[in-house]
Amino acid sequence: MSIRPDHSLYDENSAKVAGRKVRAIFFDIDGTLVPIGQKEMSSEVYSVLEDLQRRGIKLFISSGRGRSFIKNIRNFPFDGFITMNGALLTVGEEVVFKCSIGKDYAKEIARTCQENTLPCVAFLSDRVGINLQSDRTAFVNHLINVGPFPLVDIEETVSANDIYQFTLYLSEEEVNSYFGDGFPGTSWPRWHPAIVDVTPEGISKGTTLEAAARHLGIGIEQTMAFGDAGNDISMIKSAGIGIAMGNSTKEVKDAADYVTLNDTDGGIAAALSYFGLI
Repeated sequence: MSIRPDHSLYDENSAKVAGRKVRAIFFDIDGTLVPIGQKEMSSEVYSVLEDLQRRGIKLFISSGRGRSFIKNIRNFPFDGFITMNGALLTVGEEVVFKCSIGKDYAKEIARTCQENTLPCVAFLSDRVGINLQSDRTAFVNHLINVGPFPLVDIEETVSANDIYQFTLYLSEEEVNSYFGDGFPGTSWPRWHPAIVDVTPEGISKGTTLEAAARHLGIGIEQTMAFGDAGNDISMIKSAGIGIAMGNSTKEVKDAADYVTLNDTDGGIAAALSYFGLI
């Protein structure tokens, strides 16, 4: 049985009514569709997604990953992708929205990382590169089944290309030490204690979910979103129905309309069943 937070807007009957209005669902990957430490989405989740598409519901990935290294979803034919924490939205093969980090800020982040030997991944629209490999990068990449990333000169890469996101393998204390309060024009969402993303200010999974709904011609009340980490809060709040996985942090659960079971306990299917979607 799924667990509803005290502030849930739904009882058993109203949940079914709300679920019948859903026309698009947005899924985080790591800790949501794919449990941390597992290599790919399970066949059970795959079957649930197939059932949703047969019902005519549009399905989107909404991830901090870049599209080029989303390799753990068993090639499921999602209708669209929100990547790099909202910096890029594609529907089918069409680029609907994109927003890069300001060039001056991007150069300063790259310079600070290079001068202090800090591991830094730069996300371009179609590829990624990292300035150095370390035990820390290997550990985190193993957790989410990515990498190793191609080695690049980070400062040259940033000078020559638009950067949509950085990923820094730094704790909160380390970020404060090297970057202080960050830079104007950037946001620093975190989904793991050992890693932080740097994105354009004002851009998030939530803002780009809203852009996707506009593109589809549907109301925000017809959307649903699943997530588990800090960088999912914006889309959980933005969606018509925001669902937190049982393995989420308290902050994520407090932002949600509904809290389901853990990612390892069938949480996706449990929530969809509660809302009458499967």
